Amino acid sequence: MEQQHNNGKTVGLRRRAEAMLVARETPGLVLSESDTRRVLHELQVHQIELEMQNEEVRRTADMEAA
Repeated sequence: MEQQHNNGKTVGLRRRAEAMLVARETPGLVLSESDTRRVLHELQVHQIELEMQNEEVRRTADMEAA
């Protein structure tokens, strides 16, 4: 049940973030292939950082619950 709640929350946050990104996009902006690769790399690193932070939050919550 908790996992479903977190997934729903994550989906909602993702949709809001995507909407914000669309609102910020510059019409006609085209990234070069190297820029696209750099941005993809930065996003992947950020995703890993978030996963690590989430794991730390889960461990802390588990310790507090115990």
